[in-house]
Amino acid sequence: MTGAKTPEGRADPLIVHPEMRRNLLEQKSFVEGGRALACWAATLIDRAHRNEDAEARALVSPVTPVTKGFLPDIGFDMTAEEF
Repeated sequence: MTGAKTPEGRADPLIVHPEMRRNLLEQKSFVEGGRALACWAATLIDRAHRNEDAEARALVSPVTPVTKGFLPDIGFDMTAEEF
């Protein structure tokens, strides 16, 4: 390709390799999305419990299992993926 990105160093960092960069950015996007989903679910639970919000209470039941299932599943996929 174009040669070493940091010729004065011992080796290039992993992030400069296109496939590794793609994998790392994919992992980052899923982690950030998972955190947002978990925060939203926690907000719904808090609203349903403290404010007796009927709309939040109706959403807690379907959102909780999705959150609890999605995060470990995608986390395992990200760490077990073969490069």
